[in-house]
Amino acid sequence: MAWSWLAIVAIVIGIPAISIWRFANWMGKRSDLKFEEKAKAWEVFISLVSSITALVGGALLLGKYLDEQNSLQQQRHAQERAAGLRQELSHLQPKFDAKRKLYGEATLAAIRLAQLDECAVDFVKKSPDREQFEELYWARLIGVEGPEVESAMVHLRKLFERWVSTGKKPETDVHQAVLDLSKICEKDLKKLEDEISAREAELSKLVVPSK
Repeated sequence: MAWSWLAIVAIVIGIPAISIWRFANWMGKRSDLKFEEKAKAWEVFISLVSSITALVGGALLLGKYLDEQNSLQQQRHAQERAAGLRQELSHLQPKFDAKRKLYGEATLAAIRLAQLDECAVDFVKKSPDREQFEELYWARLIGVEGPEVESAMVHLRKLFERWVSTGKKPETDVHQAVLDLSKICEKDLKKLEDEISAREAELSKLVVPSK
């Protein structure tokens, strides 16, 4: 519970005020007591009330201090988490952009190769699209592609190799493999995009105070 200064002051003042009022009423009904006895009773009572008030006030101040420390600690944790999220996003967004660009190039090159006629074996060997596909396969996609995309690229390249070595286009297999590659690339991008969105949503909650 978070104690405000107003609540603490009200309690510290209220306890002795109510106690004195009730004690005064009680003393007023004790006609059997002499003045000296009443004076001594008041002295003892005031000392007791002062001690109790000091203890209650100290406890409330300690509680407020602990609440403030807990609040500060939560703020520090939130700031540290926000800094960590910003750091993660600074890596995830360029990663997403690189994936989207390279996946688009790989899919487009594969589609163009799959659309060639069966007799275009020599073109499959030396076409710019085949060169781009090989460059992506052996170099540019390394460290960027997900494991499923890598497997799809390996399978598709084997089909292109079979086409070149046999002179016969594995028609259905090639088109299906290109379609699979496209879907897997989209799935991998969507997964990373969702991860980025989740980080951004969490960061937004940390930096924007709730109303």
